[in-house]
Amino acid sequence: SQDYWCRMYNLHLLSQYRDRECYFHERDRSRSAAEQKLAGSQSTVSIIIDAMHQGKFSVPRHLPGAKMLKDCLRPKLHVVGIIAHGVFKIGWVADPTLAKDSNLFIELMARALQMIQVACAKRHIKFPARCNLFADNASDNKNQYAFSMYALLIATRMFDVVSACFLRTGHNHEDQDAMFGMWSRFLAVQTTLQTPWAFVVALRQHFPD
Repeated sequence: SQDYWCRMYNLHLLSQYRDRECYFHERDRSRSAAEQKLAGSQSTVSIIIDAMHQGKFSVPRHLPGAKMLKDCLRPKLHVVGIIAHGVFKIGWVADPTLAKDSNLFIELMARALQMIQVACAKRHIKFPARCNLFADNASDNKNQYAFSMYALLIATRMFDVVSACFLRTGHNHEDQDAMFGMWSRFLAVQTTLQTPWAFVVALRQHFPD
């Protein structure tokens, strides 16, 4: 009874800890490769991708708002954060009417890989041989289309190895929690953001890197 649930909880904590050990290990390898401490077949880039809670991205934003309008429905922008460890951190703000499916996931991944290629060229280092992708358990990143993209990355010899890792529910943000938290705190004090582009401009000005 109580002992059983204590054991189950301890097993859960241990399993979660081992998940994070794997993630942190690959994150450190990616950072080492970006600093040219790993080369050849050992060079790795680790990418984590996830969507942010949309509550802070309701459009338009005007505080304090009229009481008669407080219950009106406002579109919520779709925001995705991507971290390529040792290379960049970036957020993508999408229109609320854009379908949040595998097409969007593949498009954002393709753009992220292009940015990694540009960064490697600027640093005069070789493109990594391995790619580790960390994502949540949503169906848009673990269906036939997403896995076709992973296979294509190997078939076209962009990477020697592509690993797709899916973090467990409730523990899938990792480093992105801190990034999303900073965005949320910044947006919480913004009184007027009337358009989707206003959100993008404000975030770019406050987080230029």
